[in-house]
Amino acid sequence: ELILKGDNEPALQALTARALELIRVRVAKVTKIGSETPPAYDSQSNGAVEVGVMLIRGMFRTIRLCLEARLDRKIPADHALVPWLLEHACLLINAKSRGADGLTGWARARGRNFAQKLVGCGEKGVYKLPMKGPHAAANMDAKWADGTFVGYRWASNTYAIETREGGITTARSLNRAPMANRWCPDTLSN
Repeated sequence: ELILKGDNEPALQALTARALELIRVRVAKVTKIGSETPPAYDSQSNGAVEVGVMLIRGMFRTIRLCLEARLDRKIPADHALVPWLLEHACLLINAKSRGADGLTGWARARGRNFAQKLVGCGEKGVYKLPMKGPHAAANMDAKWADGTFVGYRWASNTYAIETREGGITTARSLNRAPMANRWCPDTLSN
């Protein structure tokens, strides 16, 4: 059973309609499916969604202010790190906030608790290079590389790492740098 609920913004309504259409076509075991919208210009009637938005904004603000304090720099709203900070805020709420049933959203959706090491967004460390595949290190090359943690990949349970070269890669293992070396404003400004 599924009910998609959102506000009356045209973009969100189009997304909801498309999601319902795809679910009806591709998912065989859905018994009930529908959408729900609040009355126009009445955010109070959409209380649960508004509370969720408030929680995410608060967590995002906290993470951003914490990172700014560690870097001793402001992070502008158009910085490339902002989407990663927002995604990280959502992950923390899903992985660590418990509901009335004692379970986190992560545990409810996946049947197990979030088991990865929690790392601060923008934190430096070393990540393990893949042992197989096209990006694997050669036998005599280093097995670990420096990088900056920017988020988690939910689908593969891996860390998203910004590399020295400026690209994003994923890694199963990540070791944190010593506290004095964890935050580098010059690395993140790029």
